Amino acid sequence: MWIKRRTDGELDDQRLAEGLSGESTIFRRRGSDKPEAGRPQMHPKRIRFVVDVSASMYRCVGVSDEMLALRCAIALRCCDDVARG
Repeated sequence: MWIKRRTDGELDDQRLAEGLSGESTIFRRRGSDKPEAGRPQMHPKRIRFVVDVSASMYRCVGVSDEMLALRCAIALRCCDDVARG
């Protein structure tokens, strides 16, 4: 697939007249096709979840406050959803 109207690359034979008139975008370059929707990615993305579940968080949490347990549950659910795809 050719990407046209570039300022650098290979000279586009179809735009020679524009080049004579002073146009600067008369070059073309090879490009890759956009992937179709639903196809596997050529370069998969990576996601990193960082959650503080250290002992200091456990000490900060009061008896009635369940923030640490809630954070652990949310992190587990996010990782499970990502693993399912």
